Amino acid sequence: EFGYSTIGRAHKILWKPQQSMKRLIQTALIVSALLALARAFQVAAPSRPVKKLEVQVPTLQPRQVADGYSDIVDSSHQSSEQQDSLLLSKFSYLVWKDQMDIQTALNIAKEVLPPHELEKSKRVASILSDLEMDRNTIIAGILHGMFSNTASARETIRSIFGSRVFQLLENAQAINRIENTARSFSLSHGIKAQKLLSDNLMNLILCVSTNWDSLLLKLVFHLEELQDLIHASPKERKLIARQALDLYGPLAHRMGAYQLKNEIEALGFKYLYPRSFKRVSEHLHQQRLLHKSLLSHTMQEIQLALEESAVLDHLADEVTISGRVKEPLSMWKKMVQKKSSLDLIQDAVAVRIIVKPAAASPLNDDQACYLMNDIVHSIWESDSSRCKDYIRSPKKNGYQSLHATMNVPHFGLKTPVEVQIRTSEMHQTAEYGKAAHFTYKSEGSAVAKHRLQSSIASGRQLIEVLHNDLREKQVFVFGPQGNILAFQRGATISDLSRLLTHTTFSTRINGHVRTGNYQLGDGDVVSFY
Repeated sequence: EFGYSTIGRAHKILWKPQQSMKRLIQTALIVSALLALARAFQVAAPSRPVKKLEVQVPTLQPRQVADGYSDIVDSSHQSSEQQDSLLLSKFSYLVWKDQMDIQTALNIAKEVLPPHELEKSKRVASILSDLEMDRNTIIAGILHGMFSNTASARETIRSIFGSRVFQLLENAQAINRIENTARSFSLSHGIKAQKLLSDNLMNLILCVSTNWDSLLLKLVFHLEELQDLIHASPKERKLIARQALDLYGPLAHRMGAYQLKNEIEALGFKYLYPRSFKRVSEHLHQQRLLHKSLLSHTMQEIQLALEESAVLDHLADEVTISGRVKEPLSMWKKMVQKKSSLDLIQDAVAVRIIVKPAAASPLNDDQACYLMNDIVHSIWESDSSRCKDYIRSPKKNGYQSLHATMNVPHFGLKTPVEVQIRTSEMHQTAEYGKAAHFTYKSEGSAVAKHRLQSSIASGRQLIEVLHNDLREKQVFVFGPQGNILAFQRGATISDLSRLLTHTTFSTRINGHVRTGNYQLGDGDVVSFY
């Protein structure tokens, strides 16, 4: 019915003699795209039941995590009570008692916080609700503006909402102190200090942070700050946007918080390179319909080919097919790296196949990937110059995967689509680095399988591994030149003085004179006099 009515309307338009040839071509392309979309989403029932194949259809224009709050705050025709009611409705996924506790926290914030701080707290709460965070994290996000006011305020929070909320706020405050010190150094020492700081700042934050949730709070605070960046000075705007790209975007990736990563990096890109951001975003918006139909068609063809093969019956426990279109920042980086135009980027659209070989399969992990690669190559022709085998020749960081650029027929043209094939374990290493690889290997297969079902679960685990490893081995301090220095855990001022050759000066830590046997702590600010 959808296709029929579309064709009927198109027929009437096409025969209007006053329309230009350009208009005719545009109309034909739109109709073709709509028909392709209609066909793509009408997935035929497979000839036999498939229990091991998962196809994850991408959302190419994801709802931004803070979009919902603009409807709540910016609606001038709504009363304050109506706006609060809309905000509270966003917590409906929680149990009733948790919702009541959040309402209590909002009421306290109204009594204590000035208007601009209250609006920030509401924005943070809205973002956290879009991420479906728990009661403790949302309450901590609402009350973070009053936590540093007085000792009595902190104890009030502990007595009403419990020690877990208190610990989250305490840890978030420690991370804020680190960030504020880093910003102060960057603003006073310039861009050179910012580059020196970025190398170890993430490690210092990971060291100070005691859990994943407090780090997520910091990411949300930074996202809220980016959304309100128009009110900052040009110097602060550039610094905060640079932190988004150099620190908080990569940190969100490590944590498995990909929705936040994309939002943070997009806003950082927008404020640092506004003209490039506008150009890339407009290009992606124009291509969105074509990208969506291309991805759906490509994944459907792979799905049908796998259903007709013996792979799912005997050789694989799980196969997951997912698709993506490069984010604006990634597109721009590739364009600069390749010195190419946006239209010529070969991996703008990509499909990823993750295979978990069956325990009883005669194939090992590598062979399972090569078999999957053969199936994909049986569907389309490939660009041999862009086929890369990172399984036989892994990257230096341990990355393993098969990459092939397939020429997929689409609207009468052969369009490049990159296909990546890897195992579950390879995917863990690719997404979270070597630390995740070793953690994955140490778990039982049932636990490992469960971990792979959630990027957040894997991110939590990785952050815990990194935190424990850093806390055991290293300590990070702010040096006198505006950089962050790393020492072996247990290092003293004497060790620092030997490294910096400041043997004749007195040393101050956080403004206080200390002797040579003073043991350095994470985030200490070192100065010599």
